[in-house]
Amino acid sequence: SSTITTITYVEGDVSLGPGDSGKGLLWVTGSLTLRGNTSWEGAIIVVGTGVFERNGGGNGDTWGGIVVGNIAGADGIYGNSDDCTGGTGGFLPASFDTSGGGNHDTVYCSDAINQAMNGFPFKIVDFRQR
Repeated sequence: SSTITTITYVEGDVSLGPGDSGKGLLWVTGSLTLRGNTSWEGAIIVVGTGVFERNGGGNGDTWGGIVVGNIAGADGIYGNSDDCTGGTGGFLPASFDTSGGGNHDTVYCSDAINQAMNGFPFKIVDFRQR
């Protein structure tokens, strides 16, 4: 994406890198893998199967915030009738792995998050009703 207010939505799994970069809100419903010199400015939300992985070497940066949640239900498949039914409050264990090499920095930045949220053309009222 080219601006901090861009919303990028990915249904399923996505792998970025090496050298990929973007700005704004990145919302992924499967697994997100950042490889090598990947950089992102804004908010990253990985909700669905809840798998975030950074691997490979590189010197990228993540400025903003990362939220990872597994709401895929007992069958582990996001998008069907048992979503939000497992674990505590509908959440099952998520995976957050940043074992990649290099000098990648992940920096919490509320300003980048707030700017990314300005891309929403609507107000979020509810996440999902059962």
